[in-house]
Parts: sequence; structure tokens; C-alpha cells
Amino acid sequence: MKPENLTPKGIFADIVSMTWTLPFYFGKRKEYEELIKFIYEKKYDEQTSIPPIKDLVRESGLSYSKFSKFLKNLYKDLREDEDFLMDTHRVMYRFCVSSSYGRSVIFDLKNLPVIPKIGESVELSYFRECCGSNTFYVKNIKHTFRNGCQIVEIELAEGNYNLFWHLRLDEALEKKEVDWDDLFEKSTYQLKEQLDVIPKWYRDL
Repeated sequence: MKPENLTPKGIFADIVSMTWTLPFYFGKRKEYEELIKFIYEKKYDEQTSIPPIKDLVRESGLSYSKFSKFLKNLYKDLREDEDFLMDTHRVMYRFCVSSSYGRSVIFDLKNLPVIPKIGESVELSYFRECCGSNTFYVKNIKHTFRNGCQIVEIELAEGNYNLFWHLRLDEALEKKEVDWDDLFEKSTYQLKEQLDVIPKWYRDL
């Protein structure tokens, strides 16, 4: 999106997602320091519903023109200032485990010496009673950055990695044979049935 098409509310929401970085500009004699303090003290976060801009302007005590100008200049500095460095000071590892029974477990780890890669096997004895298995493979890895924390989300699926099935499922998503809701609501076996990749002789056993 071109700079001239950026909306004040969208810019404000982006800055809120980086609130923890704003003290970097305290005491730097920036024209927008009053706005920084206002945002920082409001303690908004990414889950907060951002009020209308007119309400924010009124609460800040600034005129609309100053509020808009300071907001855009702060956003510009956050994007372009070479001295500004974000500090991601915490890492959390989140395992999302799903079984063929449609059951799932999510748990967090503070430390993880080695991050498993997509396709690698993972033997996990935790929650075996719930999941019905301790043999899984890494289906997907996602990194989320939030409030100075990097969350490494590792998705585990029951069984062993199957390249054919991985490619077939990607193809099905592209062709709209399945949708994203199916991935969360159906087990692997149910998805394979839906896509007719399980031989009839096997289903009849």
C-alpha cells in the first residue's frame, strides 16, 4: 500500500503491536513524544479493540492535525530509522498435538535445545492417554512475534511423515477439495476418506 493510502487507524493498530518498543524514543526530543507516552500509558495490546480515531484524538489532548502528523512520523521512523532495533528478549515453544481420534493438546515449553524440522519424527510420551499415541511427525512450524516474545509454534500430527499425503493435501487445498476448516475439524483419516486416497479394500477390512 502506498504511504498516502495508509489509514490512521491502521497505523495506530500497527504501533500498538509494537508498544513495548516505544521507550526507545523516550527523551529523544522527538516532536511526537507526547503521542508516544499517550499510546504507551494506554496499555493497548493486539487483542484490544481500537477505538475510533476521533476518540483517540480527544483522549490524547492533541489536535487532529497534530495527532495525524505525529502518528505518521512515528510510523515512518519505526520503519526507516537505522538506529531503531527491536529486542525480542523471550522465546516460547508451543506444541500443538493432534491425533487421528480428533483429539488435540497444546502445551508450552520454556526451553527447547533443538527445534525439530518439518517431516521429522517426534516420540512424545506426554498426554499419550489423551492422544492415543506417542508417535508423531512435525507437520508445520510457525513463528509469531508478539510483545517482545518470539513464539515458535510446532504442529505435530500422529503417525509418520508421508510426502505423498503432504503433496495431495496441498493440492486439495489449492483445488478447494477441502477447506481450512476441514484441517482443524477433521482427523487425518477423515480427510483421507474425503479425498479418496484410502483403498477400498483397506476400508472394507
